[in-house]
Amino acid sequence: MNPMLRPLRCWLTVGRARREIQAVARQYCATARADSFRGATPKQFSFRIAVPTDRERDHLRREPQLYQQLSGALLRVGYPADAVPFVHFRIESQETVDQDYGGNWVEESEML
Repeated sequence: MNPMLRPLRCWLTVGRARREIQAVARQYCATARADSFRGATPKQFSFRIAVPTDRERDHLRREPQLYQQLSGALLRVGYPADAVPFVHFRIESQETVDQDYGGNWVEESEML
């Protein structure tokens, strides 16, 4: 494969993964939103699931099958299988971002 196409293919896969992760999260919270954060390699990517309230955040964090479902979403879209165990999934609420970061999601993501 042309080396110039690899980054494009990676971003297309990450975009599909973000949509799949959002679909999984919306099974638990209809308004969940997923974002992706770039890393130097597929093993360093992370995804954030944003929900409106701390209660919804806590519910998702306690869901025993969620990690497996999110990992499965990555595999379904062709994410490199050897990278999946290293991908980080974060769940945060608008309520906490409003309280701790003045509503600024960019600041919240920079603090991690």
